[in-house]
Amino acid sequence: MRNVTDHEIHQLQAGHCPACFGTQFQPGPRGGASQNFECVSCGSRFNLTIVGRDLLLGQVIDRDSDWEAYYETFKPRALFA
Repeated sequence: MRNVTDHEIHQLQAGHCPACFGTQFQPGPRGGASQNFECVSCGSRFNLTIVGRDLLLGQVIDRDSDWEAYYETFKPRALFA
């Protein structure tokens, strides 16, 4: 994983995927104060800590990580709806 850049933070705060500008995210595993999200459009994955409407921390999850082992099916939703 790597930390998100300032540009990526801005895009995520606006509710857009930094990779494809998609607006729907599939929630994934959560732990502590963070939760994983996957872009429905392109499959980019992020580990985000969101408090209220503020993105405090974020990391980009490598595509080869074992997401499916922890994946739960939820309806896609916007990050900051």
